[in-house]
Amino acid sequence: MFLPLGDNVSKRTFPAVGAILIALNFLFYIYTTRLWFESVKPATVSISEDGEYEVQLSAPAYEKFMHRWGLVPADLARGNVFSIFTSMFMHADIFHILGNMVMLYALMSSLESLLGWQRFLLCYLGWGVAAALADVAANWGSTIPTIGASGAIAGVIGAYFIMFGPFAKIRTLVWFGAPMKFDVPATLFVVIWVIDQLLGLSVAVESGVTGVAWFAHVGGFVAGAATMYVLKPKLSSRMVLDRNGQLIIQEEQEETPAESETSEALAAQSQAPPTQCPYCNTDLANAVQIHDRLLRCSNSACGRLIFLTSALPISQPTGPEPQPALAGTEE
Repeated sequence: MFLPLGDNVSKRTFPAVGAILIALNFLFYIYTTRLWFESVKPATVSISEDGEYEVQLSAPAYEKFMHRWGLVPADLARGNVFSIFTSMFMHADIFHILGNMVMLYALMSSLESLLGWQRFLLCYLGWGVAAALADVAANWGSTIPTIGASGAIAGVIGAYFIMFGPFAKIRTLVWFGAPMKFDVPATLFVVIWVIDQLLGLSVAVESGVTGVAWFAHVGGFVAGAATMYVLKPKLSSRMVLDRNGQLIIQEEQEETPAESETSEALAAQSQAPPTQCPYCNTDLANAVQIHDRLLRCSNSACGRLIFLTSALPISQPTGPEPQPALAGTEE
């Protein structure tokens, strides 16, 4: 058993959205737990055909709430779309919610610092939706509700793998008889998690029985990885390594209107074609245009080629036209 505690990435901001998400999950869990205890009926004991005792518990209000707000594929086909979002804040028991929230806590800070709280929130919800749709597609028509944040958190894991995998280490509590803490490379940590998901999925497919939404995990992971693959070119410039090889997330710099105008002016100046030959300072108004980025100085003593940083429309040479040689003339 292994338990992630965090990573070694230096952050600049507090993960406010991540903290709110964790709080919402626990509030939902407290409400559903209270609903269970308030509506649970005395257990009934029956004897099955093979002579075994069966104990059955029922809590009508709790079960109704789970079917109403949990993700039921059969109900989704009838238009209960809102359950896609509510189901990712609901959990079955204390171990279910603790396992999910510990994983989210360990990885959310680095991602939210890199993405910013707005993009992180949108991505988290989007990954949860992708996970839900993958689960619905695999269990179309089922009347069993799917609940839990594990699909959205699988998206967090996939996103973390793309952005931080080669650079970060995850502080992990591992039990080998006694608990020990290790700094596990993020890539190795995610690979172990992926193998565990694939093994669970294969067993579920073969047996036809599952209590875990394995397809939701796969869908969320792929969605998270794909999202960060698209955003990586834009975000990677904010990730730098210090002299000790530790990853640091730099704050995103926003240009003021004055800075923006200055940078645009400098860019325009750098793209403007030169007006004088850089070698002899001859006016290039009469320079010969050889190509859209190439001029020849009109000064016969210079005559050098001048490469332009921006293309000009191709036109006829503007310099003096060469006079044709007259053959067979005598003085």
